[in-house]
Amino acid sequence: MALTGANSFNTGKYSFTSCEVNGTGNIGGLFGELNATVNVVINGAGTVTTNHLSGLCNAYGGLIGLYEANSTVLELSVDSVTSQPSKSGSASYYGGFIGEIKDDVSTYVQVSDSTADASNVGSLTFGGIVAKADNAFVKIEDITVKASNYKGGGLVGSLANGVLQIDGTNEINGASAALGDNDNDDPLKIGQFVGYRDNGLVFISDGATCSVGSSEVDDIGSWGGVINLGGFDTPTNVLNVNGHSVVIGTSAYDFSAIANKEQFAVAALRFQIDGSEVSSGSRNQFISFANTTKTASTIASSNLPLNGNVDLTNTGFFGLTRDNDISENKSMAKCMYSGTFGGNTVKTITLDIGTIYRHKYNGLFAKISNSTIQNVSVDGTITVCSKNLMYLGSIAAEATGNLTVTNITEGTEIRYSGDSALYLGGIIGEADTSIGTIAVSDCAVTANV
Repeated sequence: MALTGANSFNTGKYSFTSCEVNGTGNIGGLFGELNATVNVVINGAGTVTTNHLSGLCNAYGGLIGLYEANSTVLELSVDSVTSQPSKSGSASYYGGFIGEIKDDVSTYVQVSDSTADASNVGSLTFGGIVAKADNAFVKIEDITVKASNYKGGGLVGSLANGVLQIDGTNEINGASAALGDNDNDDPLKIGQFVGYRDNGLVFISDGATCSVGSSEVDDIGSWGGVINLGGFDTPTNVLNVNGHSVVIGTSAYDFSAIANKEQFAVAALRFQIDGSEVSSGSRNQFISFANTTKTASTIASSNLPLNGNVDLTNTGFFGLTRDNDISENKSMAKCMYSGTFGGNTVKTITLDIGTIYRHKYNGLFAKISNSTIQNVSVDGTITVCSKNLMYLGSIAAEATGNLTVTNITEGTEIRYSGDSALYLGGIIGEADTSIGTIAVSDCAVTANV
């Protein structure tokens, strides 16, 4: 259906009980395909109950199978609606509200004061709000998701290069994830909040909450954690939402050093995510950096003096690099650091990592190559339960090339369990087969393992 005039759909005016939506293509409780040229509102406090009984479809959603907007300025708003989808048929993308948001145009969707209670969600890719939002900005506020044994994300299944903003009070503790098959890529696509992302950004606004269940999967299946803006003294120095876009950092911060946790966060995002300044390839069109002095590739080899103490407790940041390599050629491009880290005097970094289940590289850096680490004290906690092969070190999970470590004090509490191999070291988890010269001086390791 194409909406070009009237733009509001009141679910309270209709009865949607045990609707059968079968067949192929794109299927939804209200719209199989919604092609919008205006802002669209779906509201009315109604309950939409649907069942996809048969057929293999592309996208199935409790309200909308496939949503497409013809402009980046348009908005789809779902407010005060209960969606109760189930399926016996098959769908490549299955969402509590929306199956797929078409990624030809960067698209904005907001869901508030609503509940998704989905059944038969045990195959990829499921999302409690939307299954596929690879080029979408999705904002949620005061939502509830219920789904048992899902594969995908409790909120978004695939957010490759999109944004997920979490506002208000949200409950997805009624959504439990399947553990996935360790013999394929399933574990990298299953998460408490989001299954898969590349340059996707996931954050909880200052003052917002989102309760999750106890499934043994990572908050985000592919890499990293959920940024908690409430964990910062000055959240606006980390990121600012401006309409349908996000600006990271401030123009004054040029990545020349790290003096506090806000600067650490901006440097980490510069390392981990490609924004709209990148002219081609995988990038996040919703994100820009206030200061573009460094790119993701140049910061990877830059010297980063540590000029102040950094406490990462409750921020959602696990380290400066990505903690998993999701590139097809396993290039470690956003996991590798090859500069000098640390200043002229000792400063402390307090880590807050975990619980991690399947991210491979756990520590301040995933991997360091031909690096110098100096004058750093590391404390805090790292908690892992290894469901896949893991490497863990407070400074770096893995090291290659020449390595110089000077005046490092390591006092991290490391908690580990699990049934897969774990390479663990106080400072470095593993020196790989291409390691060169290792020079260590004036270091003290008092880690509690």
